[in-house]
Amino acid sequence: MEILMATRDIADACEPLQIGWPILKARFEVETGCTLILSCVYRPVEEQKKLYAQGRKEPGKIVTNCDGEINPSKHNVKPAKAIDVCVLRLGKAVWDENDYLPLGTLCKDLGLSWGGYWKKGFKDLPHVEVS
Repeated sequence: MEILMATRDIADACEPLQIGWPILKARFEVETGCTLILSCVYRPVEEQKKLYAQGRKEPGKIVTNCDGEINPSKHNVKPAKAIDVCVLRLGKAVWDENDYLPLGTLCKDLGLSWGGYWKKGFKDLPHVEVS
């Protein structure tokens, strides 16, 4: 039985994300002076379920509206149709909304969708996906 784990390997993403990621990363770093790293590409359904329980049945902040079954995430397929990123300033992760705002324009320029533009539910600032 194959044990599936979440990955940070862009090779696990669909072609538009594989092509767009290095461009997005380079442009973000030039524009902001901060580093952009991948925090998740593929995420198995079992991990998605655990993430969905956070802030509901388990302690923590709600970070997803996708339960992995009834409402799967674009991370839950291979190749993944979504990536999550993290902004690093001086080598440390930062989570302030303002640090993620440049992703919106950059994603739009590359034909990608940014979770910060979502109208339903909460905005998912580190999330980038194909439409």
